[in-house]
Amino acid sequence: MNQQAPENYSSPLHEYIAQWIAAQNTTWQRLFTQAGIANAGSTQVRRGSTPRPGTLRKLADAMGVPRRKLFEVAGYVRPEELEPEDIEITDPEIALFFLGYEWDEFTEAEQDIIRQAVRSALAIRREREAKQEGSDPA
Repeated sequence: MNQQAPENYSSPLHEYIAQWIAAQNTTWQRLFTQAGIANAGSTQVRRGSTPRPGTLRKLADAMGVPRRKLFEVAGYVRPEELEPEDIEITDPEIALFFLGYEWDEFTEAEQDIIRQAVRSALAIRREREAKQEGSDPA
C-alpha cells in the first residue's frame, strides 16, 4: 500500500476534490480528463484559485456530486442561500440565472451590472423593512 504524506490544502475546494479523489482511488488527471478540463484547471484548483462556474459544473458532473455542492465549497454561495427546493421562481429565465446555469456566459462587465442590480434591490428591501419596523406600534 502506498502511503502519502497529508496534503496541505490551498482552499476548501482543493481539499474537497482531493478527498474525493482519494475516496475514489483515482487521480487529478483522470478526473480532469473525464470532466473535459485541461490540466491547467487542475493546477489552478490545487493552487487555491476558484474555477469559473462552467468548470465547476463539469467537475461536479464528472464526480457525480450535486453541482450545488461544488458551488458551496468554492464559495460562490453559502449553504443557506437559494436552496432550489425552498425557492419558487416562476420566470424560467430568472430561475436558470439564479441557479447558476447562465452566470458564466455573461461578460465580467455584465456580471458587475447584475451584482449592482442585486445590491440595489437588497438595499431597497432593507429600507422598506426598516420603514415597516419603524411604523409598527410597539
